[in-house]
Amino acid sequence: MAHTLEGFSDKIPENLRDDFSHLSGEVFWFRDKWLNYKYLFGHSPERVEFLNKCGGTFFYMVDHLFIDDAILTFSRLTDPPATVRKEENFCLEQLILKLDRSAHTELINLLIPILKSIRDKASNLRKHRHKRVAHSDYVTHFTAEESLPIVSRQIMMRL
Repeated sequence: MAHTLEGFSDKIPENLRDDFSHLSGEVFWFRDKWLNYKYLFGHSPERVEFLNKCGGTFFYMVDHLFIDDAILTFSRLTDPPATVRKEENFCLEQLILKLDRSAHTELINLLIPILKSIRDKASNLRKHRHKRVAHSDYVTHFTAEESLPIVSRQIMMRL
């Protein structure tokens, strides 16, 4: 299901408007899901206690589904622009690569360190995606708590 952003600035180069619309839509959809997550689980310990009393197992599953969805979404958005098989990824870096280098040098120079910072923050999430969420690495299945970096609600809230 495609999420798009409408009514953005006409300063976006014509050749990037469709990509920008779809990537922005994905970012805003991610933000909306994350705001719902924070509303449920990040508001207060009392709310979490209330959710546990109302349906502990259900909300435990919802908590983990939200976190895994955030891991997948954040990882996808920060993926490299192409796979090993040279297939294009739908990711933030595509916007930078498609900018005209001579016309947008300043913008490119501004965006590259921001993307690097986002990728650095996503590195632990990516490990979870590759070893636990999107794939089921055999060894990790039995040793995830010892072999993967900790990903918690508190850590995710700081991203």
